Amino acid sequence: MEIKNILDSWSKNFGIGNLQWDEQGVYSFKYEGIYYISIENDIQEKGAYIYSVVGVVPPERKEEITLNAIKANLFGKETGLSTLGYDENTQTLILSKYIPNELLNERYFTDQMEEFLAYRMLWAKKFESPILDTPKESESITASLRETIQKEKVQIFFA
Repeated sequence: MEIKNILDSWSKNFGIGNLQWDEQGVYSFKYEGIYYISIENDIQEKGAYIYSVVGVVPPERKEEITLNAIKANLFGKETGLSTLGYDENTQTLILSKYIPNELLNERYFTDQMEEFLAYRMLWAKKFESPILDTPKESESITASLRETIQKEKVQIFFA
């Protein structure tokens, strides 16, 4: 099943409203009025990524936060099998989850999204940093990430 069809149905069932894909093929919505969540197909269209910026990493806490993220990623014990990563260009901590097309159906997507949102909220509390709460800030970070990936043909690797 295609991610767009699942998102159309999912967004209606959860009262998020009609989907509006941007020109880059990314759908973003604001969860609980605070957290920006973005969804897009991977470059090869073999699956989809769900991701959210947890926050900007202050330079004085970079080592502490990235070490905590690495520990949390180990066996997905503090991420629910999502992955925390650090984007050097935007100096942000990002939580992401990959869903391969062969597993994609509405029930599986709903389960994965609920788990992702729970861990997103957990990391917002753990991070103890102001959350990006204006579309302009979140959109600029998402645009910067997309530009970096396209410019450098980055292949995302999760350890």
